[in-house]
Amino acid sequence: MLEQARKRTAEFQRRMKDDGISLALLTDESSIAYLAGFWGYLSVEFGRPTFLIVRTEGTPTVLTPLMESEMVSAMTWVDDIRTWEDSGANRWENVLAKVVGDQPGGIAVEKGLLPPIVRNFLDAKYPSSP
Repeated sequence: MLEQARKRTAEFQRRMKDDGISLALLTDESSIAYLAGFWGYLSVEFGRPTFLIVRTEGTPTVLTPLMESEMVSAMTWVDDIRTWEDSGANRWENVLAKVVGDQPGGIAVEKGLLPPIVRNFLDAKYPSSP
């Protein structure tokens, strides 16, 4: 199953490249399960967003709460797993900004599925992104 998820991600990256998209930020549980192969974590409904950051080149990055990271790393093929904490300098907003960078260009998102808390952050931090 994980090999299928890896192949789906490679196809997704190819299509991103064909469409001129350099970075996709996925937050939907179904999309993350389809591409990264893990599910069953506490999600944004509990104020705990998990992200799959996909670039056209290289392997994706998973950003997940520290308390979920052991389960996530056991279930996924993605090696780059970053964690965030509920307070302090390692909050999800700060870690996501480090992963995405200061000048990401456009950030592709699943507009109809993007949690408002994430949309508000992206609008404030990256106002030129969709």
